[in-house]
Formats: sequence, C-alpha cells, structure tokens
Amino acid sequence: MNQQLMEIYTQLKQHDAKLSQRRFSTEYLERSEAYLFSNNYYGRAVSKNAVIALYNNLKSIADTWAALYAETSRERYRLNHTLYQRLAIQAQQLVFAE
Repeated sequence: MNQQLMEIYTQLKQHDAKLSQRRFSTEYLERSEAYLFSNNYYGRAVSKNAVIALYNNLKSIADTWAALYAETSRERYRLNHTLYQRLAIQAQQLVFAE
C-alpha cells in the first residue's frame, strides 16, 4: 500500500512542486508531519484511516474544482478536477485493497 500511496504523492508533487512529504502527511493524510517519513523508515504500512482521510481530501478538492469549472468554464479548472478525481479513485482503491 505504501508504494501506491507514494505514487499518489508523486503525482500530486508534479502538480504542486512545493508539496513536501511533511505537508502531504498533514494536509492530505491528516497525520503528524513525520508520519509518512517514519512509516517509510520503519517499514510500517500507512493506516487505513490515513488513506480514508487522503480519499476524503482528494474528493473534496476535486468537487471544489468541479464547482469552479461549472461556474466559469475555465479549462484549467476542469483539468484540475480530472486530476484530483483520478487520484481520489486511486486512494479509494487503496482503502479496499488487501
């Protein structure tokens, strides 16, 4: 599960170059700043609750971009919605994995 989670992080980082593992841990996983680093360092799996938080946050961001697109029809907003929706689906699949 950690590998798939890191793939989501990598895709987000491509979209937001300033995204760090610390920020990802707090803003997306709703955990401490060191959560992702320590789990990787000690070889622990990320908790289901953290993955559920990731899904909820990605879905919420996707919904916000969709609403903005509906109001303005800006292509950038549609592309952002598509990105976050796709990542939310990947996170949702992680919740039900194993």
